[in-house]
Amino acid sequence: MEIDPKAIVGALLLAALGVLATGPGLWSEKWGWGWLRRKDERGERER
Repeated sequence: MEIDPKAIVGALLLAALGVLATGPGLWSEKWGWGWLRRKDERGERER
């Protein structure tokens, strides 16, 4: 079974559109940047 490149691009575009529709700022505050900040804080405490 061959994977259609158009299907891959379409899926990526739909995922990006979903993130943009829900608000990239909101998404990054809840999951992205907060997760990275907590990870950095844990790393500093462990040292």
